[in-house]
Amino acid sequence: MTLAERAARLSPADIIALLQRQQALEAHNLQLQQQNQWFKRQLFGRKSERRLLTPDAHQLPLAGILPAPEEPADKPPPPTETVKAYQRRTRFSALPDAEEVGLRFDGSVPVRVIAVPNPAVAELAPAAYEIIGEKVTWRLAQLDLTRFG
Repeated sequence: MTLAERAARLSPADIIALLQRQQALEAHNLQLQQQNQWFKRQLFGRKSERRLLTPDAHQLPLAGILPAPEEPADKPPPPTETVKAYQRRTRFSALPDAEEVGLRFDGSVPVRVIAVPNPAVAELAPAAYEIIGEKVTWRLAQLDLTRFG
């Protein structure tokens, strides 16, 4: 049986029932679209748009149900407390007589200098480039003398 034949056999009461069912489905679809938009705002919206909860129409507000506490007009304000202001320590590098940062050992400590060449200028003549800076790194290592006997 085709769709046209089925439609021709419907009574007016069946048509009204189908239209009511269609109207209910459209209302449900609209509600689901609104929920989808709300979830999208929660996930992808700006912070000012997030967590905006609209009051539920099916839930009564508590504003008119609970009695407001009565406070006398001549009640004194609550006591206050004075708090000392916070002061931050100065950093060591900001001190005027701060020593140079690095390891502090006397001359008896052996120092090994490892110069790491720059591979980009390794094949160039010294006159072809200019050194504009140098990075110095200090590392402390312990030599295990028991391995060497």
